[in-house]
Amino acid sequence: LERLILLGNRISGFSQGIFDRCTELYELQLSRNAIEAEFPSLAACKQLGSIFLGQNKIRGELPDDFFLPFASTLIFFDIADNQVGGAIPTSVVKGGKQFKSFSATNNNFTGEIPEVHEHLKKLELSGNQLSGPLPKLPKGLKKLMLANNEKLRGATDAIGELHVETIEEIDVSGTGLDALPQKVKDLSGKPVSGEPKKKVKK
Repeated sequence: LERLILLGNRISGFSQGIFDRCTELYELQLSRNAIEAEFPSLAACKQLGSIFLGQNKIRGELPDDFFLPFASTLIFFDIADNQVGGAIPTSVVKGGKQFKSFSATNNNFTGEIPEVHEHLKKLELSGNQLSGPLPKLPKGLKKLMLANNEKLRGATDAIGELHVETIEEIDVSGTGLDALPQKVKDLSGKPVSGEPKKKVKK
């Protein structure tokens, strides 16, 4: 089995060890179901390139070594709109050059944002309970969504280090972070705070 795509069904849970024999699984898409269960073990799925489990009711925590089994193959990771909590695994930094997108919007993650892989292009963490200062960010990051993490605090120097010519969207509204660097506010051709259809806002 290389691809398991069951979007928008009424799947309600995971059987024990359901993925233990899926050693060739590359694409897992179970978004928009009704899954109410702990996050499953994917340790046997060492070829995973895409994990899409958004818009369910998955709970529990991700182990710190969660990303290690498929660090050299994972491209997309999406668990937005669930109930996953605890700390974001530090193994997220271990991804390979192909790792492009980490989306965990509207969950229950706590603690500080760990340093993420230097090749990541999209980091979406809005609507969690994250705290502390920003980590070093990949300079080629295109999309950074951190809105409504009220306990995020401190300088936004890391955002100022991004390559402004590649930025597509930044949202740090509803946080305790300092003001965005002026060079980010002045992005040519991109609306800033206070303008309609804004893409960069604080």
